[in-house]
Amino acid sequence: MKVPVMQLTRQSRRMVARFSTVSASVPTGSFLEKEEVVKRVLDVALSVKGFPDDAKTDSLFVADLKFDSFQRKELNDKLADEFCVVLPNEIHDHFINIDSAVKYFTSHPKAR
Repeated sequence: MKVPVMQLTRQSRRMVARFSTVSASVPTGSFLEKEEVVKRVLDVALSVKGFPDDAKTDSLFVADLKFDSFQRKELNDKLADEFCVVLPNEIHDHFINIDSAVKYFTSHPKAR
């Protein structure tokens, strides 16, 4: 990938900008492995009060597990902290179960 670079040089008491490009490599494979994300999401979910030990990854938070809005917010906040990302408000309702959270974090380029 070519990246633009600006170089400043001094010519007779004034600065002159020259633009050129350099090659930069983009890291490949920077996304997290699914197995790791599943384990971490389950660990976080188990730390939320009311999350059953025997819940399945496709159990719906509201319909099956009877999560209220406070439990869902707590889960979302803990997941954001766990993966070092800021979750926009509109994404909070997309986490309907563990699988949806795993899918989000395995495809998030900044999740760590």
